[in-house]
Amino acid sequence: MDRFLKSPRINAVPDRIALIQIGLALCAGMLLLPALGRVAALSAVLAGGISALSTWYTGRKVFGSRAKSAQQFVRNLYLAHFMKLLLVVALFCIVFATVPVNFPVFVTTYAATLAVYAWALAAGMRTRRG
Repeated sequence: MDRFLKSPRINAVPDRIALIQIGLALCAGMLLLPALGRVAALSAVLAGGISALSTWYTGRKVFGSRAKSAQQFVRNLYLAHFMKLLLVVALFCIVFATVPVNFPVFVTTYAATLAVYAWALAAGMRTRRG
């Protein structure tokens, strides 16, 4: 595990997951634009962007920390997820206060991008065990 955490390419994983999330949000936005209009398309893109940004931030904070012990790594993990939660809440508040949003589309797209994140973590755990 120590070798994995000190790898120079470790940040490639959260970068890749965030890019997939952004791609999903952009595809949803393009599909929703003709079907439901600009507000729905923008809602999908914003929700996916928030999810991707929070994924990228968390991955960078956790794996870029260069923790020297398991205790430091776990502390960084908890702190990164707490900061991710604050970031998501702040961005949600900004979006809801400044942009007209199609709430069902926003929540559905955010949930879909979270599913991508969960799938990537589960797939990564399966490949690292075997």
